[in-house]
Amino acid sequence: MIHDASFQAWKGFFDQLSFTPARITEEQKRRVELGKRLRLIATDLELSGQEADARVIMEAAASLMRS
Repeated sequence: MIHDASFQAWKGFFDQLSFTPARITEEQKRRVELGKRLRLIATDLELSGQEADARVIMEAAASLMRS
């Protein structure tokens, strides 16, 4: 579970993660870009000592980039 303070800090960004699968090519590009941004956020969290939050976000990034 992601820490509540981390979720609140990135809430606006997380809201962008919901897409409908109808638009494939444009959404795939957006998902890859969002995945890259999530990996950067996860790296930042890991460097600040929040390894558990970083792990959850890294898993979300990997999932986004696979779909």
